[in-house]
Amino acid sequence: MDGVNFYKVLKELRLEENLTQEDISNLLHIDRSNIANYERGKRLPSIESLIKIAEFFNVSLDHLILGKRFGAEKGEEGEIYSQETIRELMADNTALMEEQLRLSEIVAQKEEEIKILKNYLNSVKEYNNFLESKINSIENQIIKGGAE
Repeated sequence: MDGVNFYKVLKELRLEENLTQEDISNLLHIDRSNIANYERGKRLPSIESLIKIAEFFNVSLDHLILGKRFGAEKGEEGEIYSQETIRELMADNTALMEEQLRLSEIVAQKEEEIKILKNYLNSVKEYNNFLESKINSIENQIIKGGAE
């Protein structure tokens, strides 16, 4: 992501709404120092914060990140996209991003389940080793008792 456009767009949006960095911080639950660092180009936000900011200002992520204005734009083959088409694409993009976040949460949950299962497997292995040791000890006692 190019922070050069992002920090300019964020500050411009905030000033257009006559909001302070503190206002944005309180409304979006993002630390004020992070807002200040975003606007100075010193730090870039997480995808979750980008989504919050874009939704709050009702702008596309393209506009927020790249500074592209909302409206008719030319596509790869030169055709002009209507605002409705752009809104549909933005909605699809938002849905895909939400799905990606959901899948990331599922992956994290599955990774935690795998970790728990690995710990359980190690415990079973340790218990199995303990039982084998006990069996060997009993066998040795039986052998010693029979040799006497």
